[in-house]
Amino acid sequence: AFITTPRGLRQNCVRPMICIRRKRMLEAQNSSQEGAPVKCERIRTKHCLSSFSCGERSIDSHGRKTAFKLDETGRARVIAAYNDSEGMCCGYVSLSFSRQTSPKLLEQRHRDMWASSAPVVHVDYLGVHRPVQGNGIGKVLLIEALKAAHSVSQIVPVYGISLHSLNDRTTEFYKSMGFKVAPDEKTNPLMMLDIWSINELFA
Repeated sequence: AFITTPRGLRQNCVRPMICIRRKRMLEAQNSSQEGAPVKCERIRTKHCLSSFSCGERSIDSHGRKTAFKLDETGRARVIAAYNDSEGMCCGYVSLSFSRQTSPKLLEQRHRDMWASSAPVVHVDYLGVHRPVQGNGIGKVLLIEALKAAHSVSQIVPVYGISLHSLNDRTTEFYKSMGFKVAPDEKTNPLMMLDIWSINELFA
């Protein structure tokens, strides 16, 4: 018995949160369109992130040196945000498959379902170019990552999407998008959003 509350009650509890998350997704898309119009698609060339700078050294270095190569060789999928008016790559998110051990899953019923470990779509890197930060592009890229996890779940089972937060500010950002901190995580915490919540967003 994985569900500990009556189905109707559980749906009544979850549905308002789903509506809030959908609203935030729409707000993110609209704010991006109004502030700095972007188009998200697979990274185009090895040069499009050559001058990328978001202020976080590891994300900058990955974008400039590694992102395109990993995408080209099938070891990651890199989605880039391009400025429609200038064709500038103003942000990116890099995704790959990973596994999270059962004790790190968010709820006991999830840990019961995945006895050892669970497959996840993992956000390896996510960053926005400094000059266009604050326009909602980070949210748009995160939504693209959620869409990717949703698409994958229609073909093969995955537990959800995971990432490591850089600091308290990013942790609050991810929480606002529905992510939860995994058990026993403190510095640079592992955070996840389960696939049932993700699929509800795109239902």
